[in-house]
Amino acid sequence: MEAVNNPFQACRDIILKPNRVFAKIRVTDNWSWIPFLLVTGCAILSVYSYLTAVDIEWLRDSFLALTANDLSPAETKAIRDMMGQGSVLLFSMSVGMVIKLIVFNAIMAAYLNMCSKADDECVQGFTDWFGFCWWTSLPLVAVSLMSCLLTMFAQTGQISQLVLEPTSLAYIFSVDINSAWFGFLGSLKLEYIWIIYLTTVGLNQWTSLSMPKIYRIALAPYVLIWSLWLLIMLF
Repeated sequence: MEAVNNPFQACRDIILKPNRVFAKIRVTDNWSWIPFLLVTGCAILSVYSYLTAVDIEWLRDSFLALTANDLSPAETKAIRDMMGQGSVLLFSMSVGMVIKLIVFNAIMAAYLNMCSKADDECVQGFTDWFGFCWWTSLPLVAVSLMSCLLTMFAQTGQISQLVLEPTSLAYIFSVDINSAWFGFLGSLKLEYIWIIYLTTVGLNQWTSLSMPKIYRIALAPYVLIWSLWLLIMLF
């Protein structure tokens, strides 16, 4: 079996040979910077691609129309001025997306670190699991590149921000932004299937927990959040 010799090879092999990748990064330090840079860099690229393709005035007017009842005239003017400056908008959207990724992976790392305590032989700590989560996040690279292609070939400048999340059910089924189901369906994304699969593979390599327990650990956060959200929507 060919050995995994560097983080770039690991990023390639994680698609078809994730077991050996997680086995390697379990005993290797500082490789997780590469998936971190890939995931965040491609996310920023998708934002840049979107903002170069979208009609900024249309985007600004659409956003202000949605928030008109919640903003004061001064706040509306500040947002209008900010959204009129492409560089400021690119910076704010990019930073927001990167922070969201970091926070999500930090929460998942804390969760996996807590769950791994059930395995007395597991020596990985929070920082190890934080790096682990960037490897399981690599499917987001494909999503970001898909977003870039969609904006590149868009026929009009009136492009919904959902194009930044092209695998969400809200985008796939063209759910109206004013729909009560918009947020919930926007959170249901196809790449989570891949991420959950990578999480189960990684847990199997990093712990000696039974596979039923690993499946429960990998699925629990998503099932819990979506179930609670759905119950709130229904009742």
